[in-house]
Amino acid sequence: MPVVLEKSIKERLQRVIVLTTVTILAVASCSIIIFEWRSYRQTALQAWGPLAEVLADNGAPALAFHDPVAAKKTLATLRFQTGVLGAWLYTEDGKILGAYTRPGERPLPVAPDPNTSASWLEGRELLLTCQVRLRGELVGWLTLRADLHTEVQRLRYSTFVIIGCLILAGLVALAIAYRLQQTILNPIHSLMQVAETVATRHDYSLRVAGNQPDEIGRLTESFNEMLKQIQKRDTQLAETRTQLANAEEKYRQLVERVPAVSYTAEIGPAGRWHFVSPQIETLLGYTPAEWLSESGLWFRRVHLEDRARAVVHETNKQYAMEYRMITRDGRLIWVRDEGVILREPGQPKPLLHGILRDVTERQQSTAALGEMRQRFQDLYNSSQDAIGYADLDGRLIHVNSAFEKLTGYTQDELQMRLYQELTPPEFHELEQRLVSEVLRSGQAARYRKEYWSKTDKRVPVEITAFLVRNSDGQATGLATIAHETGAV
Repeated sequence: MPVVLEKSIKERLQRVIVLTTVTILAVASCSIIIFEWRSYRQTALQAWGPLAEVLADNGAPALAFHDPVAAKKTLATLRFQTGVLGAWLYTEDGKILGAYTRPGERPLPVAPDPNTSASWLEGRELLLTCQVRLRGELVGWLTLRADLHTEVQRLRYSTFVIIGCLILAGLVALAIAYRLQQTILNPIHSLMQVAETVATRHDYSLRVAGNQPDEIGRLTESFNEMLKQIQKRDTQLAETRTQLANAEEKYRQLVERVPAVSYTAEIGPAGRWHFVSPQIETLLGYTPAEWLSESGLWFRRVHLEDRARAVVHETNKQYAMEYRMITRDGRLIWVRDEGVILREPGQPKPLLHGILRDVTERQQSTAALGEMRQRFQDLYNSSQDAIGYADLDGRLIHVNSAFEKLTGYTQDELQMRLYQELTPPEFHELEQRLVSEVLRSGQAARYRKEYWSKTDKRVPVEITAFLVRNSDGQATGLATIAHETGAV
């Protein structure tokens, strides 16, 4: 290596050109030779595979009818194929029905593969075996032995030609290298001069002349492009700043239009808020400047009873909670606070990134609904009439205390029992007909019947049955109100 480095750049360039050219051609030539020899089997299959398929189709009738004469005639057509050493038609039980061998040759028969078609090489011979089918039914096998001497000779000839071309190309490359030295060295010299000028004077408006369609030309274009990009750097940087400012303005407008308060704040009761959207004034009555100026203002405006669960801990990744806050004018509102905890570049601690939404109306609706449910439950439990709910299959799901008193059974004893089990047999047909009508029409039905009590006493009642639906309007069961009467 030291001896090579002591040579002039011309000599080194000459060696590089010659060695590179010869190496590339050698690699390409070797790749072609390796590919040709590796595709040797595939080429042979492409040459002899169709012939085997044609013979299999023509020999199928002979195998199906066990006709040795027809089989031999079929294989006799191979006398015009000089590369075929032999072919055999095997019956389904593995016996040879017909055979052909090239005159002067005594090739060994090829045993068929009983499971599938196959092919392999034996020296310079290709062995083929394929199934013979007639109308989809297996009737035998065809095996063929082909001579690949011609293909091998062609491959050897191609190899010698490629090696000869490689040697000739190396000599040509050596001759051309002398003529290309100046073509390569002059652009390199120009490139070096411009690079030195740019390094000393920082004049990025300079460009290297030349447009050669080679590696040096591409290097020159890349160098000129680099100078061009550096020259445009300040302009692009200014444009980027403008675009960033526009993006921030669009983000600000988007945040201000969202019907919720967006914020960024430190974790903890005394955490400082870094950003809050203008909606904070609509929600709590404070301007963004007032809210950000007072540390811990958020915690002080949280209702005293909700402060413990309103604090987000640093161990959380996401958070979502609802709590009460006191507005500037003393009103009590419910808010939903949800967001994520992220660590921003340059910040020693992670920050809360979240939104506050006013959910007072929903909370009030939820409270009213709960109160309504409680009233209904009180009415249900205090009713003097027996009320029961059964699914669409007639199994009792729930009853009130009046139902328990009427029948003498407890809620646990009645649960999942069929209401027909509490009805005397003579009322089954009437009840089934009326229940079916309620399910069909959705209209309530009123009828009289009797219940069996736990003490086997018959209790006459007047029943009002109506359909129960879910929020989607689908029927889920039947509710009945039973009023005890004197007689049916």
